[in-house]
Parts: sequence; C-alpha cells; structure tokens
Amino acid sequence: MKNIILSAIAMLCITSVYSQTIWDSGSLTFVRTSASQQDCIVPSTCLARQNTGVIYNAVDQTGGGGQGCNFTPSNTEWAYGEISDWNTLMYAPLYQTISCAPPSMVNNPMVLHLINEDIYLQVTFTYWAMMAGGGGDFTYTRTTGPSITNSTLTVNTFLQGYYLSANTMKSVLSNQSASSNPSITDSIVISLRQSTPPYAIIESHTAALNTNGTSSADFSSPSANYYITINHRNSIETWSANPVLLSTSTSYDFTSAVGQAYGNNLIAVETNVFGIFTGDINQDASIDIFDFLEWDVDNQNFNTGYYATDLDGDGSIDIFDFLIWDPNNQNFIGAILP
Repeated sequence: MKNIILSAIAMLCITSVYSQTIWDSGSLTFVRTSASQQDCIVPSTCLARQNTGVIYNAVDQTGGGGQGCNFTPSNTEWAYGEISDWNTLMYAPLYQTISCAPPSMVNNPMVLHLINEDIYLQVTFTYWAMMAGGGGDFTYTRTTGPSITNSTLTVNTFLQGYYLSANTMKSVLSNQSASSNPSITDSIVISLRQSTPPYAIIESHTAALNTNGTSSADFSSPSANYYITINHRNSIETWSANPVLLSTSTSYDFTSAVGQAYGNNLIAVETNVFGIFTGDINQDASIDIFDFLEWDVDNQNFNTGYYATDLDGDGSIDIFDFLIWDPNNQNFIGAILP
C-alpha cells in the first residue's frame, strides 16, 4: 500500500512539472496611456490601471486607488528574477513582492506566474507614473511565448492588378526591368501580429511572391496564435480572418475564399479565386484621390519601370492602371482591421 501511495505521488509530481508553460521568447512592449487600455496576456488576465492606484485584472476586478498592499491582480503571482530561474523563485501577490513600492519595479526584471494557465513569463517595468498628473501611466516589456525553432510560414496570395488567369500572375519584376526571374511576380511583407489589442507587429519579413501566388518566410517567434498580415507596395493591407497558430510549418491561403481575409476584404479575380485589392499607391490604407494624384504624375510623364503606380504590372504607367484604381476608389476600398 505504501508503495502504491508513493507511486501515485510521484506521478502527480511528474504531471505538475510538465504542465507548466515557460514563455521565454518573443517581446511585446505595453504602453499604458489611458485607463481604457489593457494588456490581455491570456483571455482570463488583462492587466490595466486607472488614473491613480494599482494594477488590476480587468477581466474580473475593478480598478481604482486604495487597494494598497492587500491587493493583487487576480490569477497572478510575482517574483523578482529571470525567467531562466522560474522554478527557483519565491512567488507572492504583486504588492507583497514589491513591498508596496511600485516604483521599485522599474528596470528590475520580474517573473509573472499566471496561476490558472500555469504560464510563467518575464516582465520588466520601464516606467511607472507616481502622481495623479501622470495619469496612471506605466510601461513594461514582456515575453510572448515559448521558444521554438524557426517556423516556415507559407501563404498563398494573389494581387488583383497583377492577376492573369488560371491561378497565375504576371512576371511583374521582369516587366519592370527589376529582375530577370520570370517566376517571381514581386515582393510582399508578411507579418505576424498579436492576436489581441493593440495587435502589435511581433515579426515581419519581406518575401518573394511567385507567379503562382506562393510566398514563404522563416519566423523565429514563439508558437502562438497570430494574425497574418500582407503588405505590398500598391495593395491594401490585408489581415487573415482570424489568428492562426504558428507551428514549425504553417500555411495560410488568402486565395480560396473571400472569408479568408478579415472583413471579407478580398476581390474575386476569377470564379472562386480571390485577390488583394490593388490601388493603394501611397500606402495610407485607403484607395482614394491621393493615389490617383501620384498615378497622374507618372502617367503624364510616360514613366516606365519599377513604379508603384504601375497597377497592372506591365511596366508602363497608363490608362490601364487607372481602370484598376477607379472602381476601387468608387467602392471606397480600404483596409479592414480588427
């Protein structure tokens, strides 16, 4: 009987060790400048602060002054130290850990334990406003997930103005005398964004976009859920419909359905094939008269070559580019963001 009990205890201990998740990679800076801002680390824990007082968990607590040393954000416990030493630190409620002196946190690394999720992460406060005139502002940088080896993200993307037919785009760089490789259309920027407000960019890479719509890049961010965003020099910024889990090999297809983009922000380039809207020449997230003004100058100057105003990618700035811009302008096409 004694051996059975000991074995059960050992199994419980093993389970406990392997249940923890250590967020020792990635970096996100949270800057609190208003009482409405929250850093939602996980769905159950969103850290916030009113214009005076202490940090609280906006999910199930009400902020304000006066909680003092008997208060701590729910679902959290804290310790001074490095994430590499997470299993040797002594954790306590926040205002006990800092001896009721929030300014002492500044520039002193801490480890935050999210109790229900059993997640440990590094948090370093870099600013804490003391007076009411500071508006309750504070700033910290934290880790965002566990370390992983490089992950390859492959996306399928068509650009409206460059599309030909049969899942193929033009060799735009070749047309614009910028490349001799006929299998490449252009380059795009693939970014991973935080899945919760403020949707900060975690990592970005410029990647070649092939004429068949494929593009890939290697990311070193922790395995987590991210929005995928696509940027291109004359196209509307486009987001994945939902956050996508980044693993060692991840694929996302923007071309298969209009619902693959956030807000259905795609255009049918042929039956059941979808592309990103073309015409945002000045990259202000809207297709409008200001894009036309840039196109008009290059058109009147008979410019040819590598220009964002060459909306159809044939190497010349002419009326055919206007014909792409005009309906998108009339339909008030712009970026749609969470």
